[in-house]
Amino acid sequence: MYTQASKKLFHNADIMLLDLICLNIAFVIAYRIRISTVTNPYAGALYRDMLIILCLADLLTTSQLSLYNGFARRGYYKEFIALTKQSIIVFSLGALYLFSVKDAHKFSRITFFLMALFFFFLSYVMRLLWKRIKRKYQLDKISSLLIISDRHSAMTAVPEMISRLRWNYSVCGLALTDTDLSDGEINGVPVLCSAEQVPEYVCHNWVDDVLIIGGDTVSPELLNDLSETGVVIHLHISGMETVLGQKQFMDNIGGVSVITSCMKEAQPLEILIKRLGDVLGGLVGCVVTVLLFLFLAPAIKISSPGPIFFEQKRVGRNGKVFNMYKFRSMHTDAEERKKELVTANRVSDGMMFKLDFDPRIIGNEVLPDGSRKTGVGNFIRRTSLDEFPQFFNVLKGDMSIVGTRPPTLDEYEKYELHHRARLSIKPGVTGMWQISGRSNITDFEEVVKLDTKYINEWSIGMDIKIILKTIGMLFRGDGAM
Repeated sequence: MYTQASKKLFHNADIMLLDLICLNIAFVIAYRIRISTVTNPYAGALYRDMLIILCLADLLTTSQLSLYNGFARRGYYKEFIALTKQSIIVFSLGALYLFSVKDAHKFSRITFFLMALFFFFLSYVMRLLWKRIKRKYQLDKISSLLIISDRHSAMTAVPEMISRLRWNYSVCGLALTDTDLSDGEINGVPVLCSAEQVPEYVCHNWVDDVLIIGGDTVSPELLNDLSETGVVIHLHISGMETVLGQKQFMDNIGGVSVITSCMKEAQPLEILIKRLGDVLGGLVGCVVTVLLFLFLAPAIKISSPGPIFFEQKRVGRNGKVFNMYKFRSMHTDAEERKKELVTANRVSDGMMFKLDFDPRIIGNEVLPDGSRKTGVGNFIRRTSLDEFPQFFNVLKGDMSIVGTRPPTLDEYEKYELHHRARLSIKPGVTGMWQISGRSNITDFEEVVKLDTKYINEWSIGMDIKIILKTIGMLFRGDGAM
């Protein structure tokens, strides 16, 4: 779904947001030191416009000059040099703007220099702290790349490419088109499977992108099978082929020109807006989660002794496994009891698990007269309050506010090639399936159609509509999340 430019912006959106926050803090501090008589530093048009220009200059400079590349691996000195370069360019553009404004003489030069100084100090400290947080909680997501090539290319061209790819990709391994060396390795890179086994490997393992070197040795059937999985395909131009049903564009991977095929080509600005929206929405959602905790924690504890939160492994974007959080609405032995209830599953193929009345839910009970009693667990699920801890997953980057439903590990094991396409984006707290009457949809193929429709037609406007419809359903008590 993402071009290289989009991926870089997506992974660096948190640093961009951090820089903008530091710019605003530096502006307020510098303004207060120099001009302490006015209470609102944003009230004056001249100073406010100057701040807007600096923010725009920062966004333009960092995105166009790729100043965030290699951020996670830069040491103290390299970070210092990169930030120095960024600060000089941004504040030079700000100074040029002042020269073009007729009231520039009213702008305090001391405020301008103090702002530059405070921005550099704040941004440098915050970047170092953010790196530590990302490393501690493993928030630095690098795309997993599978390389398909012949043996000769794997031994000659691939090693140099890997050294260039290291900033944006983790090469999970090789698949050879002209020989089978499964469980072996070439130049330290493991050979995972043969070319014929690639679709099955991609379908059940974490692979974000596939890079094909020497495309003349790859069959059209393999390209079409890969296309069906929804994985992003980079095809070296020398072996250019048409991949049915996919968007295609020029790209650059590891220093070579390729034709990239994907389900949806998202523009860098769209990806940046989506990630910034996730960060801001995630912060709001986490605040709401904390408030809900004050009320739900006692109710859960009283009704069913055990942990307040439920943690479960789910499969995220392109097969990456992560821990998803929820308020616990079921008894602690719910996973064990699930095996006993398989025959009552409304979804016959087992691709999802739905019951008309789930006895594992806290408070659910069948009375002696055959009537059914519900409790706090049913209320939490019906109102979707159990889903709010997933906003912590959104902040971590495992999920997005809007996306597709993340499958459990046992559901994922049953996936066929075309099912895997729904995992080509991040899973969401809400999505197309949730607002389309999730409790009434028992055909997994219908879920796949809704998800692929969302991916192919995705836009910022569509996300906004889904969020608004979700909020409306929550207020009506329909439980859309």
